[in-house]
Amino acid sequence: MFFESGQLNEPGVFWAKYLPLMNPKPKKWMEKYFYSLGASRVKYLGEYDTHLSPVKRSLFAVHMD
Repeated sequence: MFFESGQLNEPGVFWAKYLPLMNPKPKKWMEKYFYSLGASRVKYLGEYDTHLSPVKRSLFAVHMD
């Protein structure tokens, strides 16, 4: 699957306050989370713009073989 992460610091979106604090490194936190759900591979694809806010989001390819 492809997964785009929302960010805690996105202004004007109601759901940002419900996201977990992904410290100290959000990318590593997300990778660990996907593996805990049974992912066989996780690849970080980069950061991308979104139409919802000026904050870039991380995109991941997650393999659940």
